[in-house]
Amino acid sequence: MTPPVYSEGTAPQIARSATRGIHIVNRTARSVLKGSNMRTTTQLLLCSLLAACAQVGGGGGRYYGSPDAGSGSSARTCDDLVSVPGDMTITGSSGFTGLPTGCWELGGKLTLRGPAISSLDKLGDLRTVGSLEIDSTELSSIAVPDMLHVTGDLAIHHNTKLVDISKVMPHGDLSSLMVEYNDVLPSLGGLSETTRVTGATTIENNPKLASIDLSHATRLEGGLTIQDNDALTSVDLGQLSSVGPFSLTHNISLTTLKPLTSLSYIHGSLTVSNNTKLSGLDGMSSSMTSVDGSIAISNNTALTSLGQLTHVGLVGGSVLITGNTNLDYCQPQPFTCCMQITGTLQITGTRTSSCQQHSWCWNNGCPYQN
Repeated sequence: MTPPVYSEGTAPQIARSATRGIHIVNRTARSVLKGSNMRTTTQLLLCSLLAACAQVGGGGGRYYGSPDAGSGSSARTCDDLVSVPGDMTITGSSGFTGLPTGCWELGGKLTLRGPAISSLDKLGDLRTVGSLEIDSTELSSIAVPDMLHVTGDLAIHHNTKLVDISKVMPHGDLSSLMVEYNDVLPSLGGLSETTRVTGATTIENNPKLASIDLSHATRLEGGLTIQDNDALTSVDLGQLSSVGPFSLTHNISLTTLKPLTSLSYIHGSLTVSNNTKLSGLDGMSSSMTSVDGSIAISNNTALTSLGQLTHVGLVGGSVLITGNTNLDYCQPQPFTCCMQITGTLQITGTRTSSCQQHSWCWNNGCPYQN
């Protein structure tokens, strides 16, 4: 069923009625109230009615009039926000018919789908949606008048011309985040403002994505998958403290994993595989406490260092270090005696097959304090 679309007129009419009420109360207050209490009482009456008007119009206490995070400028004012309930799917020009002409918000999910979607000129001044999916469109940018805030699920996928998503921004926690199969997308734009995702975060098969900036993310609770992004050279997760299953796989140009200085917990498995130019895992945090699942570091042919990963105190599964042909055999030796591993430990396919530089696990002891 097509969700109802409400016109812009209702809210402004109520707002104008409430404004006339303010003038009437103000005149009454001036004629009736006397003495030292007059100013205070009048202000209380006015504030009470103004608060009611703000709720109707949508401007009072809402983020629409505040500076946009990362935008460098103030948001356009929105005094008469129109709220439209339900979900909305637009697949062609007819789907834009009857939309509010002023600033508005959609309570449910907005889906923009198909090659007929090449412009958002008729979408109007949309400020926020419950969830957003941009699927297989001909859009080159998300060209809306102001920032488009998303509060639930956010999915951008299979868009062959999309190069600019700077005006799409999370507002509060996201339920999920997915950016996949966007042929020419160079960056995550406004998605770099993501702070917390309760579901899965997937960034996959974006062949022109040169960097992943999730430097504001603190918790990615449903896990993080970064996979098959051919142009990707760096990943920034500088404030990440906790993540679900973490997979960094087959990013053939990846050279840099920026310092994960806040990362303490991986609530799942850690997989780093087939990143053929990644030389080190030095970005791994020395404060990391545990990996709840297994660790698999495999087929990273340029890898020479495991960094602080070998200082993890507890591994809830097995540890597999295999096919890293430039990794010295000494590098993974701390796994043998410096941490508690629930499963098995396998170290194969390293550059050397023995550790001559120093003795690890001398008398079954760890040479450093975790």
